[in-house]
Amino acid sequence: MSKTHALRACSIAVLMAASISLAGCSISIRQPANGADVALNNQVPSVHVVVTGNASYTNLRVMADGTDVSSQMASKSSSENDGDLQLARGQHTLTASADVHCWYCSGQTTHSSATTTFQVLERRGK
Repeated sequence: MSKTHALRACSIAVLMAASISLAGCSISIRQPANGADVALNNQVPSVHVVVTGNASYTNLRVMADGTDVSSQMASKSSSENDGDLQLARGQHTLTASADVHCWYCSGQTTHSSATTTFQVLERRGK
């Protein structure tokens, strides 16, 4: 293999590794799942929300239908928060955003956001 071909192959490998790694610096809403139906009842009177990151994150902001509910989220670790939200029956949109640690990014962080839409079903007995 010529020196030019070896350099080109090395460059391609580095670009592929960086492309795969970019997906790693992000957050996601693990619960509720996108498109889920969440049934509430007397024993489960709220919607449990879980936000996770593929790396540690800071400055988490969670919006439920445009209202900031970040104060209702508790830190479980540097890459996971959860909380229980009181939401009315009907369709809801939840958006989470945060600054995610990224060792290969300029400034060592990148901003990430995730959105999920789900349906809260009518409260039932027990």
